[in-house]
Amino acid sequence: MLGTSAHAQVTFTVTATADATAAGYESGSSYTFEFTTGPSYPTHDTLVDSVFLAGSQNFWVESYTSDSQLFVSAGGTGLDGVFVRPAADAAAPYSFVQVIPNQVSLRLDSDAATNNGLRTLDGTDFRGLFAALTPVGLVDPILGAVYVDPTAWWASHAGSYGVGGTVGIRDVDYAYLATFTATQLEVSLVPEPSASGALAGCAALRLLCWRRRRAAH
Repeated sequence: MLGTSAHAQVTFTVTATADATAAGYESGSSYTFEFTTGPSYPTHDTLVDSVFLAGSQNFWVESYTSDSQLFVSAGGTGLDGVFVRPAADAAAPYSFVQVIPNQVSLRLDSDAATNNGLRTLDGTDFRGLFAALTPVGLVDPILGAVYVDPTAWWASHAGSYGVGGTVGIRDVDYAYLATFTATQLEVSLVPEPSASGALAGCAALRLLCWRRRRAAH
């Protein structure tokens, strides 16, 4: 039976420089691309048995509409539009986060020839966004044969990394619309709604107490 675990979300922000002037991007200009995970993720299923439990890589993948959604949003200065999960058929979505020694790969894609609601800066619909990165300083990347959800794992690896590698955008026919040279990866945690609500409540209470003290004087 497929299990899920609730957790905060993770945002991967990749900074990259356009390799050429195309699709609304200017050669040499810097852009950001953001991938944000969902609030829950399958703890174990047959999709990841053969690769995840082998201990050779960390591989969190979404291959079917029946899977929990891996990425719930995408954005940054390099993208236009609003992300919509591909659902043309049961096998339409195909997204993953992969960590192998010396490489982190992010992919937001579709097995069907359909777009995902996102557009390049000149307004062109596209099918796939990927980043193949070589981060400097990502220590002990492989967690072995014990499942850990992606947020729990990345919580101990949050921060900024200098990177090499490539970001690419492909159209519905899988031709490249634009490519970029990656320069930085920022991994940040998005607080769970309950936690962020509690923080907001504490801030509001402090403000109220401060106003009452001022009024008393």
